[in-house]
Amino acid sequence: MPKGRPLGEPRLPMNSGHYRLHVKMISRRQGRAVCAAAAYRSGERIHDESYGVTFDYRPRTSIYDTEIRAPENVPKWATNRSQLWNRVEAFETRKNSQLAREFEVSLPQELPDHLKVEAVRSFVDQELVKRGMIADVCYHDFHGNKAHNPHAHILVTTRQLDGDTFAKKKTREWDKKDLLLHWRSAWAQHVNQILEQYGSETRIDHRSYAAQGIDLIPLHETRAVHYFNARQVATFQSELDGCDHSLAQLEADLLQAQELDKQHHLQTLIELGSQVARELNRQKTQPDKNTPATYKHAALELKQAEQEERTRLKLLLDQQRDPGR
Repeated sequence: MPKGRPLGEPRLPMNSGHYRLHVKMISRRQGRAVCAAAAYRSGERIHDESYGVTFDYRPRTSIYDTEIRAPENVPKWATNRSQLWNRVEAFETRKNSQLAREFEVSLPQELPDHLKVEAVRSFVDQELVKRGMIADVCYHDFHGNKAHNPHAHILVTTRQLDGDTFAKKKTREWDKKDLLLHWRSAWAQHVNQILEQYGSETRIDHRSYAAQGIDLIPLHETRAVHYFNARQVATFQSELDGCDHSLAQLEADLLQAQELDKQHHLQTLIELGSQVARELNRQKTQPDKNTPATYKHAALELKQAEQEERTRLKLLLDQQRDPGR
């Protein structure tokens, strides 16, 4: 029988592609600066005027291309990366301000470069710029040793423009969950349109495996389980090591207790013997009519004390061997 998956094992449809659209905020609350984020993603040099710091990522080699996409008739500064994000930093004055929203999207590896770019532009123009956002788009890993993971980073503003500056109020509709769900679906639609135009049978789906009726665990969950299990094994091994150490210590304590108990038993017998010897010496030097009885009584006391001490020692050792007794 040829090697492969076991019969009946769940698998993805043959034309199923990899879907990823991840959205997050870049916020001062997190200790982040949007100028630094823009410089890193674009592989450029940007001076942050608010903090007096220059971020220079020009040596980066994974950048395929970058561009600013904005609504029509925006001020000239809005299409200049450095000026745009410095204006954002200056306009947002709160210490916990949300400076930008970032989209990270994966692209089908099979598409030629110009169609990867077209898929991103189509989504950005219709879903983001059309709503009034300015989008800073950076394309990564189209070539080189990471070409198996072509993707794009999209930084967008959190405010619309009002003339030559940003609007005083943020557009809170952009923060709603329903819009995020719409974006997830829209990204799949834009990519699938490009795949169809290219003649590929591959399609991506924003829905979960469960919603698609596929009995598989998502890759990110299998990784999470792997790392969780690895941590559990490490913790268990640490606990085992601690138990081994504790057991060794208990054994050492038991041996020490047994040795101390032997010494105590011996010392008790010596003291009893000394008492008997003293009594015998006294009877020799000061004999009386009860001397024979005194000898017999002292001998019985010594024998009884020795028997009690032996019984106590035996009980102690039995308890150490079987603590449940």
